[in-house]
Amino acid sequence: MNIKIRKPDRIPVRIAQDAGMISLEELVFYAAMILYVIQTYIFHSEFEHVLGASVSKTLRMLCLFVCLAKILLAETNIAIRIVAVAGALGGFIMVIQKQAGAGINLLMLVMLMLAAKDIPFRRLCKVMFWSCLACMLAVLAGFYEGTLYQPPMLEYQTRVREYLGFTYVSFGPIYFLNLLFCGLYAYTGRPTKENGGRCDEMPVRTWFILIGAAAWNYWFYKETDTTLIFLVGMLFILLYIVEIKLEIDFFRDNRFIRFLAAVVFPLLALFIYEVSVHFVPGNAFWERIDDLSHNRVGLNYEGLQKYGVHLFGQVIKQNTNTAKGEYFYIDSGYMKALLNYGFILFCVILLLYSVMFFAAVAERDIVLCMWLLCIACYAVINNNIISPVENASILAFWYCLDLLKWDREKKRRNIVSRNTKS
Repeated sequence: MNIKIRKPDRIPVRIAQDAGMISLEELVFYAAMILYVIQTYIFHSEFEHVLGASVSKTLRMLCLFVCLAKILLAETNIAIRIVAVAGALGGFIMVIQKQAGAGINLLMLVMLMLAAKDIPFRRLCKVMFWSCLACMLAVLAGFYEGTLYQPPMLEYQTRVREYLGFTYVSFGPIYFLNLLFCGLYAYTGRPTKENGGRCDEMPVRTWFILIGAAAWNYWFYKETDTTLIFLVGMLFILLYIVEIKLEIDFFRDNRFIRFLAAVVFPLLALFIYEVSVHFVPGNAFWERIDDLSHNRVGLNYEGLQKYGVHLFGQVIKQNTNTAKGEYFYIDSGYMKALLNYGFILFCVILLLYSVMFFAAVAERDIVLCMWLLCIACYAVINNNIISPVENASILAFWYCLDLLKWDREKKRRNIVSRNTKS
């Protein structure tokens, strides 16, 4: 008599984000990411005047080809490898043709995202945190020591704003926000167990970290008078206290919260578009709205009138010369991406964020949920949704895809288990 023994279902294991040794491919990616961080800080600080513009451009191209090396070394998907080679050649052509404007930033994001595949996101955040922190401290030290050129404080109406060594007064607080997000996610977020669950214990002394982060955020606010960015930073800290420390669960996993997570980015994008397109210059009500938004709405309206929305994007000429009253820069991340890169690519960007937010809720990555919610609000007022040095959450895309695969596998196993019992 033949007896068939049923093999048990293989139970997949979700390895913790920090688990295992660091591979060569991972080290190559970190090298590329650090190069990208350094060139960004050089380009947006007075170090560019000290070192020369060619240094940041060289580091950018070196980052591009190191990303390519990582993809060719580790990636088995032929389509991804073809896209990476085409992107690297496109970037090289843009540079030698001196046409590397906004397009090179998008290209660098694509290359970094492709190279970030299979990289543990929590460990990525640790590397991002320490490399950004080193660059931030270098800029601030150069400013206070006197190595960097110190332009006079920017006086605008009743506001007196300090540059702190950066080429624009808001850059210091903007880059600090990424330090805040990456640091709290990497070092205080609840780590995942190897069996797919969540650890119950929390890292100790997080109150000191939160107080220190809030104090540094307030210091940037006092020095640079960047109110909106300060409020976003405090929102993240407040959410962290309420959600993690007080254990009030806003991101519980149910269909309604998953739906909200999937639509919050598109809804906020639609909101800022509708407000901007219906703006009426000279109207008292709309001028008040524009003042509350620090002129974001009026500049969005001006951009829509000058350029309009196209399917595949366009070149937008910007001017940040406030001294001559000729300032024109679209600060809203949603509107800038829509006008600069076109409707199709803009929808792809929104889809990426919707997938990540949905996955973070589904698998209870609470700190990532808070991070993405703050980014969704922040993108209404600042251009950060495609800049990894300002917002490293965009590099969590592959990690979030893995979360969705794990979620589907859990549901499949539950169905199999119920059928077996019945």
